[in-house]
Amino acid sequence: MVFTLEDRRGTRCLLLLLLVAAWEAGSGQLHYSVPEEAKHGTFVGRIAQDLGLELAQLVPRLFRVASKGRGDLLEVNLQNGILFVNSRIDREELCGRSLECSIHLEVLVERPLQVFHVEVEVRDINDNPPVFPVEEQRVLIYESRLPDYLFPLEGASDADVGSNSILTYKLSSSEYFVLDVKTDSADNKQVGLLLRKALDREDAPEHSLLLTATDGGKPELTGSVQLLVAVLDVNDNAPAFERSEYEVRIFENSDNGTTMIRLNASDRDEGANGAISYSFNSLVPTMIMEQFSIDPNTGEIVTQGNLDFEQVKLYKIRIDATDKGHPPMVGHCTVLVRVWDKNDNVPQITTRFSDRKRVFNMVYSWRRDSGSQRLLLSLLFLAAWEAGSGQLHYSVPEEAKHGTFVGRIAQDLGLELAQLVPRLFRVASKDRGDLLEVNLQNGILFVNSRIDREELCGRSLECSIHLEVLVDRPLQVFHVEVEVRDINDNPPVFPVKEQMLFVSESRMPDSRFPLEGASDADVGSNAFLTYRLSSNDYFTLDVNSKNDQNKLVELVLRKALDREDAPEHSLFLTATDGGKPELTGSVQLLVAVLDVNDNAPAFERSEYEVRIFENSDNGTTMIRLNASDRDEGANGAISYSFNSLVPTMIMEQFIIDPNTGEIRIKGRIDFEESATHKIQIEAVDKGPLPLAGHCTVLVEVVDANDNAPQLTVKTLLLPIKEDAQLGTAIALISVTDLDSGANGQVTCSLTPQVPFKLAPTFKNYYSLVLDGALDRESVSAYQLVVTARDGGSPSRWATASVAVEVADVNDNAPAFAQPEYTVFVKENNPPGCHVFTVSTMLLYTALRCSAPPPEGACGPGKPPLVCSSAAGSWSSSRPRRQRVCSGEGPPKTDLMAFSPGLPPCPVVDAEVDDQSIGGDHSRKMT
Repeated sequence: MVFTLEDRRGTRCLLLLLLVAAWEAGSGQLHYSVPEEAKHGTFVGRIAQDLGLELAQLVPRLFRVASKGRGDLLEVNLQNGILFVNSRIDREELCGRSLECSIHLEVLVERPLQVFHVEVEVRDINDNPPVFPVEEQRVLIYESRLPDYLFPLEGASDADVGSNSILTYKLSSSEYFVLDVKTDSADNKQVGLLLRKALDREDAPEHSLLLTATDGGKPELTGSVQLLVAVLDVNDNAPAFERSEYEVRIFENSDNGTTMIRLNASDRDEGANGAISYSFNSLVPTMIMEQFSIDPNTGEIVTQGNLDFEQVKLYKIRIDATDKGHPPMVGHCTVLVRVWDKNDNVPQITTRFSDRKRVFNMVYSWRRDSGSQRLLLSLLFLAAWEAGSGQLHYSVPEEAKHGTFVGRIAQDLGLELAQLVPRLFRVASKDRGDLLEVNLQNGILFVNSRIDREELCGRSLECSIHLEVLVDRPLQVFHVEVEVRDINDNPPVFPVKEQMLFVSESRMPDSRFPLEGASDADVGSNAFLTYRLSSNDYFTLDVNSKNDQNKLVELVLRKALDREDAPEHSLFLTATDGGKPELTGSVQLLVAVLDVNDNAPAFERSEYEVRIFENSDNGTTMIRLNASDRDEGANGAISYSFNSLVPTMIMEQFIIDPNTGEIRIKGRIDFEESATHKIQIEAVDKGPLPLAGHCTVLVEVVDANDNAPQLTVKTLLLPIKEDAQLGTAIALISVTDLDSGANGQVTCSLTPQVPFKLAPTFKNYYSLVLDGALDRESVSAYQLVVTARDGGSPSRWATASVAVEVADVNDNAPAFAQPEYTVFVKENNPPGCHVFTVSTMLLYTALRCSAPPPEGACGPGKPPLVCSSAAGSWSSSRPRRQRVCSGEGPPKTDLMAFSPGLPPCPVVDAEVDDQSIGGDHSRKMT
């Protein structure tokens, strides 16, 4: 046999010249398996034995193995027929993430020609640990995040397949976080960090966690990533004073600019959230703001107006310390300023004349300063007068009706009723003189006009009407004190009927909000106030009593507010005094809850699935996402974007509108490159501390029939002898289509269909075999067309041409024009004289044989060779060469004729020159 290998480009072909009648193509199919990373020499299978081949025949029959992929991975030992591992097999490099991975081999043997298909499955071993994209991942989390908030994490990947790539995750022990792992419809695991306890940056500004991924292989392999959780500050701490109440003393008439106190509040937050500004509370009266000023930066309170003890002895100033966070938080305290008296007032004298005809008058002298009390001077311009030494004390309730009995003043002074008129009995008072009057007929002191204790004495605990009783003949002066008793005639009064409070929903429970208490014009128990707050779920009342007249009323938050559930709370604060009967006053508290960015945008679903056709036009809309945010204003305005963990490839193929959430195509979508895409989307609000919501969009790329089948033809036997047996394999044909489903299902057909056919041998493999008799003399060559057509709509196809030349065999004997000839020859003709010409036909076969180095193609040798001479006689020679070979060097062209086995010529003696190939000898033959 002569073999020559030539590839499909014409540089290599396989030429088999068979000297026997036929050859048989094998149809066997073997299946082996081998683990990846097996060592060199690892046993795979007894391939020769399994194919039914004798070991002694492997070399003579030119046993060889071919592979479409890397041909050096597996090898056969021709001494024992064992298939073994020749070089490193890396399943991940060979097949990537495909669940199925095999090496397809084609085993060829000759004499006769047989082709066997062998599939070697490469089994995955757990040689790849889970790998995270980074070794350290930094997670930024605001301390305002509520429990159960989920932070998505980038999971690990494992290059292995099957159970070796099934990952489980574990998080290091943490008081604040747990791990949340969900499996989507594509069996992908979405890993998230779930907050289970509220964070506090002031207590723990950073948390270090370790996330570990473990695969399902044996032994298990692990990978880990360190999670550094940085807690971002939010304005959750209000400024706090060291004390809730400060008391200072200052002399009246102190110079303007005198420093009374320097307040100091602290805030545990950082940055602007911890910067403090001091100011008077909005409920502070205008009078106080005219008398005092506070430095907003230092908290220093100084005087800026004249302080007068005689006007105001005590100031109560409420101070706010407000930070500069968003929204700002406020701390409160109260400064009690006690004004000390100074001797800054001279005595004042007032003269009352008792009668124009009298020669005396009454002189009153008193001082506005504290210390000595009212002084009564009696100046007598006559010789002398006798001052009465009597002192009477009465009491009367305020608001007593006209004529109300006060006391028998004449009787109590020891005066006779009959003497009251003659002795000019009369009553004088520094205060209003018409409040009390004496009936001169019965000497009774009675109420003459309305007595209003609050108008008469204000807030003083003691209130009396001082009377001077004068009688003449002789002159006597009596002092009478009438105490005005307080009655509960004044209800508690709040400064306003409705008070608006603005409370941020981020305020923590136990936050306090000072309220302006009520005032009661009465005194004593009648002015002792108790407070009650209407029933509600969020607030309680705290009343801190420094004394009976100075109560700090505060609204205390007992439960976290949520503006989205209740944007406003209406409360009633009621003050009740201690009188009998009780009197009440109330104020409506309207608590407006200020929005903070405490709600992250939320998608309707955590996962969306969309399908798009590959090769869709740029700008094609895939999906319009919609997230909602329960906050208001900028806190509820949403911007959409790809998650920072999204690969660059995704961002090159897709684009998202930040305002509408519309995802469109901007790059080429190729099913063959990637059949699915997983896109993680963020919806971020525009609050000062932005919050983000997350979802995943799973994009399934629908295959379009955009790839035509691809044909590969490997010739085995060309030319083919015309006497080849039916079923003889001429070529191997493999077909591939990158599309999937029906688009990738390929059928092959042959034109013309006779005398050849396509026989399926393995998935996507066909053999071109002989299906009918050949006759070179009728048809010397065939031009075959193999057509591969896929199942798409419309379908795509590809063709490949196979030129089949039919090789001649010696199946035709030489033929004379007639079976018998009669020739008349003249006698005595000289030698060499032409007698007669006989013609016959002999078919020659000329073969062009070539073989690239280092191979050689040789025939089995010893064919007898014949040639015809120009004279029509026959020459024959014995073979001089045992082999006819074409070795190294350029191809050679030789004329070789197979012996037709002709009978000797009956009438002709001839001499034929021997022209055998490889020799130049001549020999005669009859």
